[in-house]
Amino acid sequence: MRLIGPNCPGIISPGKCNIGITSGDIALAGGPVGVVSRSGTLTYQALHELSQHGIGQTTCVGIGGDPVPGPTSSTASRPSRQTPRPRPS
Repeated sequence: MRLIGPNCPGIISPGKCNIGITSGDIALAGGPVGVVSRSGTLTYQALHELSQHGIGQTTCVGIGGDPVPGPTSSTASRPSRQTPRPRPS
């Protein structure tokens, strides 16, 4: 199994599967084109432009563009040692 991201719009195969935040309304099923993009906004724009010209897409994958993975949910949910703790009143 491979994971995509972080910071990506996900993967869509129009009319079949959509995992992520890409709107199915901008993708056109049944075409010859596959799209891979690091930019979410450009992913949406590419899908929109292709669809407007009647060119369908097989699959579109937004792989995210962050060069360094962000914090894990575990580290993000732990309080920082530098954050003062509230004192009981």
